[in-house]
Amino acid sequence: MAQVLKERKMQVETKLELEKINKVKLAHARSQLDVELGRINVVEAAKNEEAKAVRLEHQALLRNQMKDKEFKRAADTFNKQQEKMMAQNAEAQYQAMLSEQMTKTMANMEKFSLATKGM
Repeated sequence: MAQVLKERKMQVETKLELEKINKVKLAHARSQLDVELGRINVVEAAKNEEAKAVRLEHQALLRNQMKDKEFKRAADTFNKQQEKMMAQNAEAQYQAMLSEQMTKTMANMEKFSLATKGM
């Protein structure tokens, strides 16, 4: 019976040692996983920051494009107004010149008419 107890005690001690070794291995594996998880978190954070920077850069680019389009639209509107005013001024000058020519022609015709009546 003492032999059985001694053998049983050896089995329990062996099992206890194996459990201790397994716990140490598990703790080491867990710490390795924690280190790897930390590294992955750092990589993910860097990737997220880069994506955020790209988004902000893209938004800034879009804002600049919108401002450029708005400026071009305003410049086109201004240019059209300038061209319209120039065309109106040219038309007014042309009408004034025609009126002046018409007045001169009418005066000449009146003189000619009077001159022919007087003969």
